[in-house]
Amino acid sequence: MQNAESARRAMYAKTEIARKQLPGMEDDGFFREWLAERFYGKSSRKELTMQELARLVDLLGRMGAKYTSAAAVRRARASHTDGDSSDKGGGKRQKRPYVRADFIEIPPDDPHAAAKRMICAIWKKLGYSLTSLETRVERQTGLQTILGLQDEKKISAILTDLRKREKAFAAKRNGFMPEGASGA
Repeated sequence: MQNAESARRAMYAKTEIARKQLPGMEDDGFFREWLAERFYGKSSRKELTMQELARLVDLLGRMGAKYTSAAAVRRARASHTDGDSSDKGGGKRQKRPYVRADFIEIPPDDPHAAAKRMICAIWKKLGYSLTSLETRVERQTGLQTILGLQDEKKISAILTDLRKREKAFAAKRNGFMPEGASGA
């Protein structure tokens, strides 16, 4: 029970950070109206379920909120200037709070929700974790998350590649290779 409460407090803290960063959100009345419009008439964060709170934090993040502390920003800057190139990214990569290895919540109001869900489903079917999907999306598109991906061509390219992989996976499982595929 304590973990659920601490997770809830962390979500509240993130919404407060976002409210300070996003224009107009610091006004309590405006924020309550905005919240009620998007969360079925619920005008208080306390009325939201944990899943809805996670969706709220994600939505605020997509609107431009940054959830890194000043200390984390200083550490990241320091690690990039150390000259240590042994780590690929120049420092430790921070985990994304809205992604779990087995679940990514794609908002229903996303215009490409069906395609993104299809990408996630195929990725899971191939046996990969969804955190590795986020890495793949970042490498292929430059965006940190599939949730921020809005370019139809990029979504289509990822989906086409995954469908090819899915066919090859099925063929390999059934004991034959498709024409043009190498067995090595």
